[in-house]
Amino acid sequence: MLLLVAAAFATDGCEMGQPVACRELGRQTLATNLGAGRLQLRRACDLGDALACEWFAESWEPEDPERAEVGYRRACLGGRPEACVREAAVSVDTRPAEAFDQLRSLCRSEEGPPAAAAMACVYAASLATGSRDEALKDLLQARQYALRACRLGSVEGCGVAKELAAGESRR
Repeated sequence: MLLLVAAAFATDGCEMGQPVACRELGRQTLATNLGAGRLQLRRACDLGDALACEWFAESWEPEDPERAEVGYRRACLGGRPEACVREAAVSVDTRPAEAFDQLRSLCRSEEGPPAAAAMACVYAASLATGSRDEALKDLLQARQYALRACRLGSVEGCGVAKELAAGESRR
């Protein structure tokens, strides 16, 4: 009963143009009706809700990377640093050099949450070691990105830095 009341309030709020209500309605609807949930999240995003933009992007990521990229970009511009990293990660296949530049910049940034910077560093290290684009490969830089991620508290970053150091010692 309580969920029905909450859904009714969210529906009314969304119809009145309240972005948080549209986001909540979209979140509740995603599990049962993906298309309708995405529509509500898109509406909330259009109304300026950055979290809704991020959720909208997440709902599209595996299926339609271009829509996901647009959603992440809007969330990033709305102040969601993690979305900035996800935007770059999604665009790696279509625009590798540009995505790599964005990830390096986010990795080096002192603004925003350290977890977002650490995530960007791990992605940048991964690109610098495993890229098909030879221009992006740089194992020394990859190790620097991984070490920064580790210093920022990323267990994954510490693991990547350790692997890269082990690889260097074998040479």
